[in-house]
Amino acid sequence: MSLQTRPRLLNLAAVSLLRDEALAITALEYLPIELFPPLFMEAFCGSRSETLKAMVYAWPFVRLPLGGLMQKPHLGTLQAVLDGLDILLAQKNHSKRCKLRVLDLRNTGQDFWKMWSGSSVHVSSSSSVTPMAEVRSRTEQPLAPLEVFIELHFKESIIDDFLIYLIRWVEQRKASIHLCSNKLKIASMSLENIVQVLGIVQLDCIQEVEVSCVWHLSTLAMFAPFLGQMSNIQRLHLSHIHGLAFEEEEEYHHAVQITSQFRRLYHLRDLYLETPSFLEGCLNQMLRCLMTPLDNLAIIHSLLTDSDLTHLSQCPNISQLKSLDLTGDLLTYANAERLSVLLEKVAGTLEKLDLNMCGISDFHLEAILPALSHCFQLKSFSMCGNLLSMAIMEKMLRHTSALPSLNKELYPVPQDRKSLLANEALAISALEYLPIELFPQLFMEAFFGRHRKTLKALVQAWPFVRLPLGGLMQTPHLGTLQTVLDGLNVLLAQKDQPRRCKLQVLDLRNSGQDFWRMWSGSKIHVSSSSSMAPGAVDSLRAEKPLAPFEVFIELHLKERSMDGFLTYLLKWVEERKASIHLCCKKLSILSFPMENIMKVLSMVRLDCIEEVHVNCTWYLPTLAMFAPLLGQISKVQRLLISHIHLPAPKEQDKQHVVKITSQFLRLHHLRDLHLESPFYLEGCLDQMLRCLMTPLDTLTITCCLLTDSDLTHLSQSPKVSQLKGLNLSGVMMTYSSPELLPALLEKVSATLQKLYLEQCGIRDSHLEFLLPALSLCIHLTSFSLRGNFLSMAMMEKMLRHTSGLPSLSGELYTAPQESFSSQGILQPSRLAQCRIELLEILKDLGRPRTIWICFTPCPHCGDNTFCQPEPIIYSNNTLT
Repeated sequence: MSLQTRPRLLNLAAVSLLRDEALAITALEYLPIELFPPLFMEAFCGSRSETLKAMVYAWPFVRLPLGGLMQKPHLGTLQAVLDGLDILLAQKNHSKRCKLRVLDLRNTGQDFWKMWSGSSVHVSSSSSVTPMAEVRSRTEQPLAPLEVFIELHFKESIIDDFLIYLIRWVEQRKASIHLCSNKLKIASMSLENIVQVLGIVQLDCIQEVEVSCVWHLSTLAMFAPFLGQMSNIQRLHLSHIHGLAFEEEEEYHHAVQITSQFRRLYHLRDLYLETPSFLEGCLNQMLRCLMTPLDNLAIIHSLLTDSDLTHLSQCPNISQLKSLDLTGDLLTYANAERLSVLLEKVAGTLEKLDLNMCGISDFHLEAILPALSHCFQLKSFSMCGNLLSMAIMEKMLRHTSALPSLNKELYPVPQDRKSLLANEALAISALEYLPIELFPQLFMEAFFGRHRKTLKALVQAWPFVRLPLGGLMQTPHLGTLQTVLDGLNVLLAQKDQPRRCKLQVLDLRNSGQDFWRMWSGSKIHVSSSSSMAPGAVDSLRAEKPLAPFEVFIELHLKERSMDGFLTYLLKWVEERKASIHLCCKKLSILSFPMENIMKVLSMVRLDCIEEVHVNCTWYLPTLAMFAPLLGQISKVQRLLISHIHLPAPKEQDKQHVVKITSQFLRLHHLRDLHLESPFYLEGCLDQMLRCLMTPLDTLTITCCLLTDSDLTHLSQSPKVSQLKGLNLSGVMMTYSSPELLPALLEKVSATLQKLYLEQCGIRDSHLEFLLPALSLCIHLTSFSLRGNFLSMAMMEKMLRHTSGLPSLSGELYTAPQESFSSQGILQPSRLAQCRIELLEILKDLGRPRTIWICFTPCPHCGDNTFCQPEPIIYSNNTLT
């Protein structure tokens, strides 16, 4: 049996074993290691608590990434796993097989489960979990505390049951359990509860802290000692700290209590302080306590005194800054020289500079231009919200034109052309006569300056078809949305549309930045597709004044509930169904209740959607429930469906498959189809192929078993004859008739550009059949056989066959079989010899060529630990 068939067969074996739970538990002592993950996944999906409990104290890996299986914290599963850990901790002598030292409850580790379930994903070494060297080092210290990793995101006023249960369990076992977290995020929770949780967490594990809740300075001072214990922290973000109603001496005492903790943070690289009013006039106090050079520093929306800027420019630990953000820090005339000194200090390393809304005038800019022109690494520069003349902006553009890496610049409207906003009432009354080219500039200033009345009025007079509001919002902002929708309400209520207004589309997607940059004078090139001039398109819209208004959004459903922005928008649209069309180009579903999906999609124009990603752990019946909606998305061009579970075959499955595949009859624009682990199509792929209405450009079917009849129907389907991309990674070819895959390649040889056959169980005999068809694919640019183990002789033959493909530039192969021992262990000396031989083959073939060789997955255990491929390059006189 080929080892490449294991992932699918192991899943079937796990299902079979779980039919007798008692037998499954007793068999754990003798179970092959590679059966543990599939068996654990089946026990998890089937809520087999006793099996889960038994598997924990026999787990043969260092890490158990349980969080990667849970979409949301599940108390029952946690209890079963912790019961298993209790048995493990109670044993004086650990089980010979058990290597478990880390229980990971974070939403990570999915690559581990995918690898063992047969997925073709590339697993980085940081995310792999293998019983290799790390296991040996752990087993030498059997008494080392067991580690439990969690995500600490305090966003509710109370602690949930899952965390309460875990904390109590850890608290009773402090000597043998370490509770760890890499990132701490505090959005909303009482300090009392936070202290309770942090009291049992290993604080030196935390590397990132974000405090983003409305605390008074005294509260932050009470939290500060915990911050000092997080000695390995690398990134610190503090915002919304209020220093209200304190005596000066008391506020100083709190500031000292906070800043003194920085002396204990020897790994701090990124510091972000929003509205740090408590540091005004005493910034030096914090700067003296920095122990390491910073990479990124943000001090925003504060008042920096002359002495603050002086100390900042003199601090040795900011001399290597890559990013500096002083947005909202109002500068005085005396500050100009000090800001120039600061820029000179960081000129050698600075890549990103933000000076938005700093009160910078021509005087300040004149002073800092020489220093700015020395920042040769600068890539991004923003000065929105400052009052500058056209003359000084021209001077600045000339100074910065010599900066070779500068590719992102954002500037305000020149002062000469924005005097209208000084009088908001005048600005609003002047809109009827305002030149069209001034509208975008005025809108940006009103947006950044939060002039809501002006924004509302601008919407009603907007002289362009589209208003790309999303391009100005880094994150969805409810207040801005409400203002703009209020303007639309006025517009929609009018019987006769204003003469100048051409607005028909409100675009809330993160796009349209080119439109704003073009009108703000940026140097970037703007394509015609992204510019919005009131020309022919406007005329076309103007002829149809009664056409429904369109609102474009991004639908990325990844949370359990809808946020306030989407909820408000949906209610607004629902009340105006006759006059508003809610549109979306791309629908992505990661984790969202079906009830909420139905609710959202009922408000959306489904025939606007062109791309659909379903990437969540649904069972087949759930996908069947979703299928009718998919059929209504008639303009979809790209469809990706993955992680659909088929735990145990049932009679109704055929009905579900028919319900799903029949919807393809309605998709007349489908070009790209990606199906990951579609086990439900095994033996009935023809059912889906018959329903395809258009020729596909790209087809991906991965991590499943296709029967001979499936491959036959695939090679005979007229809808795959024009494929440009074909990915069958993880589809086992071991027992397929050897002539079927070559027949498919011949079918698509005239158009195929990308071919991926990773981890397909392809051996020398399979490739021998494949080579003649492969050599006909004259447009092939990328080809990967990673994870298939071939002899050196067959690799040479393959390289010679493909040397005649003129466009082939990306080739990825696994190291030849001769590089491994009979036990599947990579032998560096053998690998070096193979590399020399492969290079000689490329040299003999005579044309410049690069091939990439990877050493994974292991031919015996499927380990993906070292997956970074290495190139072998022949370039005429250059050999690597």
